[in-house]
Amino acid sequence: MSGTVTAVIPTTGTRQDQLLRALESVRLQSYPVIETVIVVDADESATSGVRALVANLDFPCPVIIDRLVGSTGPAAARNRAVELSNGEWVALLDDDDVWESNKLAKQLPWATARDLDACGTRSTLMTSTGTLIYPRKLLHVGDNVVDYFFGSPSALRPAAYIAMPSFLVRRNLLIAHPFPEQYRILEDYAWLISLYRCGARIAVHPETLVRIDEMESPDRQSRRTDPRVVADWGAKILGDFPEAQANFMAIFHVRSVAVSEGWASALIAWVRACTRWPPPRLRSAAEGLLMALRPAVFPVWVQRVLRHIRR
Repeated sequence: MSGTVTAVIPTTGTRQDQLLRALESVRLQSYPVIETVIVVDADESATSGVRALVANLDFPCPVIIDRLVGSTGPAAARNRAVELSNGEWVALLDDDDVWESNKLAKQLPWATARDLDACGTRSTLMTSTGTLIYPRKLLHVGDNVVDYFFGSPSALRPAAYIAMPSFLVRRNLLIAHPFPEQYRILEDYAWLISLYRCGARIAVHPETLVRIDEMESPDRQSRRTDPRVVADWGAKILGDFPEAQANFMAIFHVRSVAVSEGWASALIAWVRACTRWPPPRLRSAAEGLLMALRPAVFPVWVQRVLRHIRR
């Protein structure tokens, strides 16, 4: 096995305990990285805190710390980290998630043997109502990425969710196709779709090699965004794929309306999604509404049943 790897971690600098766990998972890799790049998307005081944290660590490789001026989002932070990296491959990680110790040792030869440009893995999602393994359905080289993410109209049993901290990507691909900084939500989906459009070879390793701790980040950006932003994203990214756009509007847009405006507005959005987007998506819109209202309406035991259905 050959190939140098740089680990990149965007952070706001406010979750030092979680960042420490993420760094420890990098340190414990059986296939070592040549460097770790941390980009702090926060003010100078937060950056100083990260520098102090790293200074106390016995880390086996150089740790490069840089700061973005202004709060510009995770896409810009990842892009800056890629610019500073020196490895042939870039391994993405978030500051509140961790890799299994054999993640790179298994992923790199698997990706190299298949001549991949970008390689994800399955991940364990740890939530307040239990744990889930995603993606259920693997992505293979040549698969239509748009259909993979948005081809199924089911919100209850989604097949596709590939966590960004699972990805190992060739650096030259990331330089040519950086993360889209104009989107503050769903930028990972937009990026993967852009890779698909340019013909990149993308696949998902079948083993579960990453742990995503959603209990540490219950209020993720894509869940609380303005529904108009979600609708704009769907129009711009999925405008050439009407079937996928219909599914997206019926599920994700209805969910964002429920979170930001309440169940009454979500019901109106649900009706609109059923009638506006051809072909009508009654089932997917109903499921999107159900999943959006779940935390506010249903008791914990019902949420656990819905989680079980989604497995």
